[in-house]
Amino acid sequence: MTNSVELVLFYGPPFIGKTLHYFNHYSKTHTRISASEIFKEDKCSNLRLVILKVIGLLNEGKNVVIDDENWYIATRQSYISLVKKKVPICTFTIVQFLTDITSGYQQCLWAREWALVEQTLLENKDYNSTLLTESVEKLDCWFARKRSELNPPELPATAEGFSIVTVNPQLICGTSYKFNLPALFIQWQSILTDAQNENLNCKSTAPDVLNKWLEKNPSGRILIIGPKTKNDKDIIEEQTKTLLLLLSSQLTCPLYFTFIDEKHQLDHYSQLPQPGVLAFLQKLHRVNLYHKGTIYMYSSDEHYRAASSVGIRTIKAAKLFDHPHLIDSVYCGETMSTLSFLQNMLQVTCSTSCKETRESVDEIPFFSRARKSSTPLVWKYCHGKVTGVCFKDKLALERYQTHYKLAARTAKPPGKIKRGTSRTEYVSSTLPSSERSLPSSEQSLRALVGNINLREVAETPGRYHGGFQCRDSVFDMNVEVLEQRLKITCKCTGSSRQPYDVQVMLSDSS
Repeated sequence: MTNSVELVLFYGPPFIGKTLHYFNHYSKTHTRISASEIFKEDKCSNLRLVILKVIGLLNEGKNVVIDDENWYIATRQSYISLVKKKVPICTFTIVQFLTDITSGYQQCLWAREWALVEQTLLENKDYNSTLLTESVEKLDCWFARKRSELNPPELPATAEGFSIVTVNPQLICGTSYKFNLPALFIQWQSILTDAQNENLNCKSTAPDVLNKWLEKNPSGRILIIGPKTKNDKDIIEEQTKTLLLLLSSQLTCPLYFTFIDEKHQLDHYSQLPQPGVLAFLQKLHRVNLYHKGTIYMYSSDEHYRAASSVGIRTIKAAKLFDHPHLIDSVYCGETMSTLSFLQNMLQVTCSTSCKETRESVDEIPFFSRARKSSTPLVWKYCHGKVTGVCFKDKLALERYQTHYKLAARTAKPPGKIKRGTSRTEYVSSTLPSSERSLPSSEQSLRALVGNINLREVAETPGRYHGGFQCRDSVFDMNVEVLEQRLKITCKCTGSSRQPYDVQVMLSDSS
């Protein structure tokens, strides 16, 4: 093996988007290895065995990405020291995912709620209750939220022997379909006649309000949010079941519900007024939180604060229930989200290797289970949430599924990004003949590079703004005089701060 190979280590907190970054940027050129996943599958494995597996792949001429947190210098040095001995032609890169302490923490928690959706829709035999709970302490440690028994992460340095690439991660969701559906969020207590009365009932005008909203949003979701009061983890109170079935029998579409079991949450993020449940429902139902039809009907301050922090339009439920006709022309004050990462959220299709653990990606949630069920109510308990659906009859369920398939829109594929490649282009010099001499300084080199048509040399429109960004981000320049030609090599930083190589040949041809 004569060609060099590359070992890439990711460095960052859980749920920052490392794995999706691999599938979107490295999957065509690198093999993914996760030590943490290997340890879960094989309790007898250890880091040395993982590194030996990596060395085997490198010796086969394959580039490798280590998709783990890789927080500590000792861990990173274990890779680099052993690989250097066994694969001397290997180069080393570390991709560090760095983000703001406050917004980054919120972003990771939001993405964690998305991961909870995948767990919710797994079959019971595949359910892993420890998969996400162990991440709570890591997030608290990374973002210094509270004291932890874990040692704090150690920032990578070039002295370790790595080239360092910094990624400022966006919130990106790997999904087959866009989040394009409107939703009517309803606080459960607001729909009841008297929350203090033992003989609870739904308000008489509730079906009218909900059906009027559905007329304008036939594929939209009606989502009930409330507290879970029954002690048994997987049982809904009989009175709650009765009311849900009664209400759904008067609707033209299924009624979805999520009840929060505050005693069994991973942390406080899924407890109102924190917006975790909204992140969960956004992914589960592919909701557009900023759709003109998306409204949050509330009666208590904690629900209002949760919706407002995300930027969802809100209205007091009592106002609509007292005047159902207002649903046709209701004006809800629009608020700005305090969660900045939501404004730039991306939805992209995963690589074929990035499996989406859905019952079916083109079905409404719980459709298959509901269609097979002998009762018009199905639910699942997962990580402190009871979430499910109730419906009038199978015909209403099938009709709603048809509406969804008509409304569903596939997510865009990720940009075609080339990394680790070198391009050589032959272009005519724009300098007069008298000025064709070897530049004597780096400043002169930059001037020369500035005269090259970078659009032709490094055109990558989606990622590098058509090549123009390169002119302001050139570094590591070298010049070599060849026969009748001048060879310039340099690195350029793209719009996502990812370096890539450029080679330019200048000739005397006019």
